[in-house]
Amino acid sequence: MAYNKIINKYAIIDIATLTEEQAKTWFIQELNITEKTANQIVKRVGTRFYNIKFISQNLKRRMHTPNFEKAMELLDMLTPNDLSDITSQIINSCKKKDKKLFYLLKMLNCRIPIDLCSYLNLSYSSLLKEGIIVREDRYIFVSNEFVKQAVMKETSDLVNEQNISELILDFCTHNPGKYKDVIIYGLFYAGKLEEATKEIDLLIKELGQKRNFTLMLEFIELAITISENNKNAHALSNYLIKKLEVYAIIKSLMLDKARLTLDHLQTLVNSGQLDLLDESYSELAICYFKGTIALKDYAFSDDLLNEHYKYFKNCIDGLMKDNPDDYLGKVCSNYAIYIKETKGNSAALEVFGAALKALPNSQTLYIEHLSHLACISLSYEPQKSYEYYSKIIEKVNNSQTFYCFPFHEYGDKAMCKVLLKEVNKAVSHSDLGIKYAESHGVFDEVGRILNIKGCAFLLADKVSEAVKCFKEATEIMEYSGYKHYSWRSKLNYVNYFITSGNKEELIKMLYDAYSIFKSGLITKVQNLIESCDDFISSREYLVLLVVGKCSQLLFDTKASQRADYISAEKIADEFRFPDKIKKHYLKTINQLINHHEQLELKSIYIYNGDIFIIG
Repeated sequence: MAYNKIINKYAIIDIATLTEEQAKTWFIQELNITEKTANQIVKRVGTRFYNIKFISQNLKRRMHTPNFEKAMELLDMLTPNDLSDITSQIINSCKKKDKKLFYLLKMLNCRIPIDLCSYLNLSYSSLLKEGIIVREDRYIFVSNEFVKQAVMKETSDLVNEQNISELILDFCTHNPGKYKDVIIYGLFYAGKLEEATKEIDLLIKELGQKRNFTLMLEFIELAITISENNKNAHALSNYLIKKLEVYAIIKSLMLDKARLTLDHLQTLVNSGQLDLLDESYSELAICYFKGTIALKDYAFSDDLLNEHYKYFKNCIDGLMKDNPDDYLGKVCSNYAIYIKETKGNSAALEVFGAALKALPNSQTLYIEHLSHLACISLSYEPQKSYEYYSKIIEKVNNSQTFYCFPFHEYGDKAMCKVLLKEVNKAVSHSDLGIKYAESHGVFDEVGRILNIKGCAFLLADKVSEAVKCFKEATEIMEYSGYKHYSWRSKLNYVNYFITSGNKEELIKMLYDAYSIFKSGLITKVQNLIESCDDFISSREYLVLLVVGKCSQLLFDTKASQRADYISAEKIADEFRFPDKIKKHYLKTINQLINHHEQLELKSIYIYNGDIFIIG
C-alpha cells in the first residue's frame, strides 16, 4: 500500500504526493514566489506533500522574502538527510522491496528503459505509487534530486555490477542501436572501457547535434573517469575541454563546477604529462574559457588581456594559421569584445575585420562579427539588427558541426521588437527565448530576456507587470552570477518602482548596479568621451542618467556621509565629464525628474518621458 500518512508520537502527518501543478501552485501561493522559482524547487524536491511543507517552512524561516537566488542557494545545500526521517523511511523501505531495481537505477544514472525492466522481470509499480520514480516516454526516472542523491549513495558491489552489466549487454544485443546510453554503462561496468569510450565519442557527437547538453555532460564526465582510470592524459585533456565547451554553450562557466573543471585542465597542463601539441591546444582553450569568464565578470586582468592580444597578433601576422576547433577564432573574438567594452564599437570593428581576414573560415568570428554589426545598428536601425540576428540563428541552426544554441540571439530578436515598438511580437519573442533557455537551464539568458520582456510591458503601459519581470530577472541573474547584464534589470527595477518600493532596498540595488557598471565600463565611457563619438547619444550615457535621476530621488541632503551615497555631481566627477557634458547631464536629470519640463533628449530608449535599460 502506498504511503499517504505516517502516524508519529504526536500526530498523523499527511505525506501524500501531489501533481506537479498542485506542487507549483502550493509554493507560489505559500511563498509568494514566481512560477520559474516554483518550477526549480519542484524539480529538486518532488511533489510529496510533506517535503513541500518542509521546504516551505525552511525557506520562510531562513529568509524574510524567498526569491529565486535564495531558494536555489538553500536547495544546493540540502541533502536527503535534511528532509527528515520520514522521507528516509520511505526511500529505505522501497530499497528493501526493490533492491535490484534500485541498484540498476544507480548503475544507469537514475534512468532505466521500461523495456529493460520487462526484460529483467522488474516491477516498478510500487515506486511509481510512492512517488520515488516517474515514467516518461520509454524510460523511468527518479522523481527528484533528493531521490537521485539517495540512489547514487548505494554502496558499490563489483560482483553485482558484473552480473547486471552482462544482463544489460545481453538486452542491448536484442535491441541493436536502440539504447545507446544503456550500452555505454553496460560496457563500463563490464570493464570494457575502450569499447565504452568509442560509444561515448559517437554519442557525444550525436547529442551535440541534437543540443542535448545535459546528457552530453553526463557522458563526457564518464569519459573523464575512464581517462583518469587509464591514466591517459591526452584523452583526459580533450574531454575536459569538451566539458568546458558545453558549460560555455549553456552559459555556465561562472559556476563552481565549471571553474573546478578549468582548474583540473590547468593542473594537467602544468603537470608536464601532455605532449607539445596537446599542451599548446589546451593552453589556447584555457585562454578562451578564462576570457569568457572575465568578460562576464568584468574582470579582465592585464595578464589575460596580454595573452589574448598575443594570440590575436600572431594570428593577424600569419604566425599562427592553425585554428583547432575554432579556438583561435574564439580567442580573437573575445579580444574584439573586450575592445568593444573598453574602446567602443569602431575599435572593435577593426579587430573583427583583421581577425576575419586572417581566419576567414572561423564560424565564431563570423557569427560574433554579425552580432557586432547588429549591435551597432540597434539604436538607429533595429529592423536591420533584427535581420542580422535572424541570420545568425539560421546559420547556427543549419550547421552540422557547430552544436551551440543561439540562446542570446533569441533575446536579441525580442529586443529589436521592443525598439520597433512592436509590443505583442516583443512579448512573444521573449517567451520563446525564455522557453528555450529555461529548458536547457541557461539561467543567464532567462534573466536577461525577462528584463527585455519587462521593457516590452513598459511600452504597453503595464508598469506593474514590467516591475515583476525586472525583479525576477535580477533574482535569476544574481544566482547565475551574470554581472554583465544584471545591472540593467536592477536599474529598471529601481527606476520604475521608485515611488512604491522599500527605500533601503532600492538604494542597495542602485548602488550595486552602479558599482558593477562603473567597474566594467568606466574605461569605455572615458574613451567614448575622449574620442569624437557622440557620447550623449550612447546607451552608456542613458544608463548614467538613470543612476543620477534615481540617486536624487532616493538620497536626501543628509545622506552624503553614507558609504553607498551616489549623486549626479559625484557621477559626473568619477567619469570625468567635461564641463559641456556635465552641464547637459545635470540639466537632463532635472528634466527627467520634473515632468512639467520638456525632455529635450531624444532616444529610441525613451518612452513616456523616462529611460528604459535594455541590452
